[in-house]
Amino acid sequence: MHVDPKIFALVFGESIMNDAVAIALYESVIGFKEGTVVNAASIFTVLGSFLGIFFGSFAIGTLTGCVSALVKPRSGGTHLLIIKK
Repeated sequence: MHVDPKIFALVFGESIMNDAVAIALYESVIGFKEGTVVNAASIFTVLGSFLGIFFGSFAIGTLTGCVSALVKPRSGGTHLLIIKK
């Protein structure tokens, strides 16, 4: 497939973001087990858990991206490698 690398990166990033949100929601909601009373406190607990996982993951991803952006120019590699199946 001959696709513009910017479009490829955007679509790939969006799909990764969807996966990350699904995992964070799953991890947050898994706390609700059968027989658990659902009230305002438990909803805010799940919301806090989701936000903690989401923003923690976002911070790790941002840090990794920044370190990669700093290291890449010094590594001598200037081309994007796309592996085709």
